[in-house]
Formats: sequence, structure tokens, C-alpha cells
Amino acid sequence: MRLRFALVAIGLVFSNSPLYAKTLTQCVFHGTVLPMLQVAGPPTIRVEINRRPFSAFLGTDVPRTTVWRHGGLRVHDDLFALFASLPGYQRDDAGKVYQMMIGPMSISNYDVRLGEWDQPSVGTPPAAVELGYDLLSVYRVLFHKENAAISFFDYRADDKQCPNLGTLISPHASELPLQLAVSAEATLDRQGTWTSNIANDEHTGIAAGSFGNRAGPYGTSEDRFTRVTAYFDGHPIPVSLAMEANRSAISTSAANAAGVTDAQLAQDPGVIETTPPRRFGHRHHFEHLQLGDMIISGFDVDVFYDIAEPRLGADLLDRATLLYDVPDRKIWLAPISAQGVAMTALAKPFGWTPIHTRLAKSTIR
Repeated sequence: MRLRFALVAIGLVFSNSPLYAKTLTQCVFHGTVLPMLQVAGPPTIRVEINRRPFSAFLGTDVPRTTVWRHGGLRVHDDLFALFASLPGYQRDDAGKVYQMMIGPMSISNYDVRLGEWDQPSVGTPPAAVELGYDLLSVYRVLFHKENAAISFFDYRADDKQCPNLGTLISPHASELPLQLAVSAEATLDRQGTWTSNIANDEHTGIAAGSFGNRAGPYGTSEDRFTRVTAYFDGHPIPVSLAMEANRSAISTSAANAAGVTDAQLAQDPGVIETTPPRRFGHRHHFEHLQLGDMIISGFDVDVFYDIAEPRLGADLLDRATLLYDVPDRKIWLAPISAQGVAMTALAKPFGWTPIHTRLAKSTIR
């Protein structure tokens, strides 16, 4: 359905503000609202590829949309490409999908990454697609777990008569700037030269530079604005937004930087990622997680020694509504109700998500 009508359905209509001549619904266009097929853990939506239905994750921290071959999808113009995912690299094909439908939105001859990975066939319809940053960055995307809905739309942000976009989710929505993320991927250009925008970063320990020349066709590497600064018990840590991941996670070094000692971690409950890679770590309880002006009381985070980059996963959506606004390089957040928190706590997430498989298939150098 069109977004302006769907806003009424999910209870997000606001009256005219005296400061603005237009309402929110007059400033929203090219919009659609889709139901969340998966509410607990990473949300999924229904898409159609070449007229076949699939469930799709929303990979906010994934550079390129990925389609898994296990779904029996046929594409054309296959190209060999190497995609480097921390902490290593893997070989996949690149190709074009004839047509992808996301609600009424149609995308033709869409370049995608083709995954050869083995993984369970989960979801109804089967989860065989992960929408990447290349697609999600074109729209404003509203993650609203309390109403089990995902909205894609555009907004007349340059129209001074339009209200602040954050008021779509709350009159007091918290605004955070999106920062340039450390790229977790590097690919081959047409000359077979590795390119990467990985920067030297104290939380990843990865230095900028070339991976050297390797023969093969080309891929692409793009800057991604997916990182925000979160405050864990008052300590700032840059984290990537990864709505394709079940849980938020940080490295041991990042936890130490947030004032958590190794002795404290040893007293925390142990956790094991039940799908590859089988990491062993601890689940630490932070008294407060602050994102902009919004403070979440009591937030558990998994801590692993070898995680490449701190991330906020889909468990953030259990506590907050997220408006993902890459065109303006910002996000908006508002806390969900106590009833919404209780609802999401009862749902059961997938045991497998794309981020597990992607990291499991990476090869340590």
C-alpha cells in the first residue's frame, strides 16, 4: 500500500505543526509499507525475484545485495568476483537479477552477489535474499517492530515547509549522524587490482592499504555510512548498524575501553554462537546504552575476543523504533512501549542469519 495510507494503519499520523505549512503525509512520496515476516531477531520481508517469492533480510551493514543459489534462482551475466569479508576473503559470483519486486517497487537488471554458501532453508517463503546497502541507502527505511512493519519511502527533505522527518516516529525522536564505516569488504576492479576503503581503526586493528594484485574480473567497493557512536555506560564506542545480525556484539578490547575488565567478563554468563563460526564469549549487561538523546536502560551485549567490528544488531529493534535515513546520513530513534518490548521478547528468532554464514566462510589470512 502507499505509505500515506499505511501511516494511518500503523498509527503514525500527526497533525500540522504550527512551524510547518505541510503535513508529513504531504512530504512523503514513493512509499510502501510491508509486513515483517520475522519479528524476533533480524526482520525479514517478502520480495519477488524473477516472479518467485522469497524472504529477505535487510543487511544495513552489507555492501551489496546477496542472493543464495540454493533457492534455485536463475540470473544472467555471471561474473567471477572475490569479496573480502573480515577476517578473510571468499569467492562468489556476481550477476544480474531480471526483476526484483519489493511491494510495488520494481527493480530490473539488478546487480547482485550470488552466494554459494550452505545454510538451512528457513522462513516462509524461504529466506534466500539479503538486501544490501546498495539498495537500502536509496530510500528512507523505517523499522517498526512494535507494529511488525517495514516502510520504504522518500521524503522532501529539501522542502522547508516539511516537518522534521524524525517526527514521523516521535515528536521527541533522537537524531544521530551516520558516519563513514570501516569497510568489511574489498573487491577486484576491472584491472584485477584489489581496492578497499578499510581504514586504520583502534577497534578493529586493521590498517588501510592494498591487498595486492590478483587476476580476475571486477567487483565494486563503495563507502558506506552505517556507523554511529554509541555510549555504553557513558563510554563512547563507534558501532556499525547491522540489522542482519541477531544480536549486538563488541570485541573484548572495545569492552575494556568501555570500562569492563577481563575479571568482570569472566563473571558474566558464557555464550556460544550456535551457528558457525562457533565463537565463545560472554554476555555483559550494561546499565545504559545511549544513542543520541535516547537512553536505553539495561542492554545486554555479546563480547567476543575476535569480532572484527562492534555492531548493534536487530536486538536494538526490540527496544527502539529505527528510521534509517542514509540519503541525509542520519538515523532517528524512539523507544518502543513496554507492551512492544514484551511482545518481541516472546518471539523466537532464527538460529541462523546471513552474518553468521558470511563470517564463517571467510578465510583467516
